[in-house]
Amino acid sequence: MGEGGAASRQGPETGKVADVGGGRSRREVGFRAGFHQVAGGGGGGPDRLPHGEFARGDRLALLALGNTYGMARLPDYAKYKNVEFRGDTAVVAFDNSREWIYFENGTPADNYEIAGSDHVFHKAQAWITGNRLYLRSDSVRQPVAVRYAFHDWADGDLMHDGLPVSSFRSDNW
Repeated sequence: MGEGGAASRQGPETGKVADVGGGRSRREVGFRAGFHQVAGGGGGGPDRLPHGEFARGDRLALLALGNTYGMARLPDYAKYKNVEFRGDTAVVAFDNSREWIYFENGTPADNYEIAGSDHVFHKAQAWITGNRLYLRSDSVRQPVAVRYAFHDWADGDLMHDGLPVSSFRSDNW
């Protein structure tokens, strides 16, 4: 998947999972002359076309209309901004989220994970209030990191303004 894709692969020589795209969320803010089109959250797998191909095309079209042709007031996809930890709950904020974020199918999929100081990620319960994503797990009392759709070919379900939110992670380990 490379720089634009979601997320981790099994390394043949070490057997450890390597991050192949997780730094993207932290880097995409620095682009000035070009535009970064996210490919995460499209779903699919090695033997089928991701169902999110049209969503990716929509994002590219919106970038072209807004940035090349100067059209104003077009939808923009929400980007991970930061996470704040409140006790056993993580509160994720997004840039470009004028409208509310939402789960595509009304209820969250199993794309949400949270980790404590032991750096072990556990599936998290997810809910949304306005434009904030809340995560918690009974297995993590004091969270220190979160991630979303951070597996190969994850079917993303977090949406904003009709467009999928890209996979993200808050940690750098």
